[in-house]
Amino acid sequence: MRISQEMPALPPFFADNGISSISQREKVILDLILRHDGLSQADIVLQSGFAQQTVSRLVKGLTDAGILRDGERQAQGRRGQPAVMMHVVPDFAYSFGIA
Repeated sequence: MRISQEMPALPPFFADNGISSISQREKVILDLILRHDGLSQADIVLQSGFAQQTVSRLVKGLTDAGILRDGERQAQGRRGQPAVMMHVVPDFAYSFGIA
């Protein structure tokens, strides 16, 4: 009798969807945006302690991946153009917990 060496098919939520895991810094940015229901890049810089260039690069990567989206412009009492609020795309991923 021969034992099959094939691996069973993975459930759809474990299938390769082309999205790589995110870095710790990207997790910090997502956490801040989720907790505040949207933040500007300037606010992310202030609250995370990351350099402005780092935040800009990471936000662009998350936006290109479809995880973040640009929101409304909001005046923050600073000079220049109103800041663009960043939001997590609601349909990107789902999770649930059982207590």
